[in-house]
Amino acid sequence: MSLFTKYELTTLASHGIITVSFTKVNGENRNMRCTLMPEHIVDNRVLLQEGEVPKAPRPDNPDVLAVWDVDAQGWRSFRIDSVHRVD
Repeated sequence: MSLFTKYELTTLASHGIITVSFTKVNGENRNMRCTLMPEHIVDNRVLLQEGEVPKAPRPDNPDVLAVWDVDAQGWRSFRIDSVHRVD
């Protein structure tokens, strides 16, 4: 059973920079400072070249949350049920 719901984590990350402690799929523990606040997200996607086909968006996975890692300056995701603590 998860300590947090996806809704709770999304709400917290939407209102500030949070530190999420979780276990990665490979078993390693990680602390990540992350957010969903637009003013902290840098859109670093590369523009498509002429004739290039865009990738289809991934379907929403209720067990995973994608967030902006403020230290790595990129999108990262984690499994909701792997979260130990949020500060």
